[in-house]
Amino acid sequence: MRQVSVFRNKLAIFAVFLSLPVVLPFAAEPDVPVAPGNDDSNTVELADTGNGNAADTVEPVKPAPTAGDASTQTAAATTNGMQVVRRPHLKFESDKTEQNFQKIINARAIVTTDLRVIRRLISQKQQELARLNEKLVSDFKMTPGGKYHYDSKTRTVYELADSSTNAAAGADSKVLTRFKNTRMADLFLKITNNRQQCVGQVQLLVEMAVEKEAELASLEETLAKRFKMSRNMNYEYDPATKTLYELSVSSNGDNQTRPVKQ
Repeated sequence: MRQVSVFRNKLAIFAVFLSLPVVLPFAAEPDVPVAPGNDDSNTVELADTGNGNAADTVEPVKPAPTAGDASTQTAAATTNGMQVVRRPHLKFESDKTEQNFQKIINARAIVTTDLRVIRRLISQKQQELARLNEKLVSDFKMTPGGKYHYDSKTRTVYELADSSTNAAAGADSKVLTRFKNTRMADLFLKITNNRQQCVGQVQLLVEMAVEKEAELASLEETLAKRFKMSRNMNYEYDPATKTLYELSVSSNGDNQTRPVKQ
């Protein structure tokens, strides 16, 4: 519950950011090291990204009966010459163990959805940031990564030297643009304020994404340790038989199987 509360608080902070106009020097846009994710409600996919702790203990899980058991026969569906094979992985012998498994799977689904939303917002904000950067480059001849200072009294934009640590114009600066009227000055301030706001939003969203990825990785580590689930495989759970199936594909007439690719 504490993690959910923290996440909601950060969403609230993100909403507040939408009304915070601030001026920002024209620096290069921040990198967002967030990989795209995917989710399938019909399968349990363990990817190489993810984390979250589950405090509940579980009882030992017995391996599912072999294919000789009629109730757990391996099933296959053929598509475009490929067979999707459902092979029994685990069969839950107690309600408590099944409930613990379902709890972790449900938590993983929620975190995956959160990540998908956050990544979509990051993408949208990056596109908005790119458009604002293009405006500053095309309309005001600014360079990404450059340092600038705006003097509101003289309506002048100064370009600062790379070594400059002063925000005010000095010997190490040169005039980039001097606006002749307030209309252009106001337009410049509007774009730079929007850009500052956008950068802050992206940074906050990236922080939220990193936290969610850590939570997802912990949940997937728990699934791997307690239920012997591989990060390289996909799974499907049948609540009617309390059986977890491993999904793989093989070509017709090919005895070798491979993980299902989403």
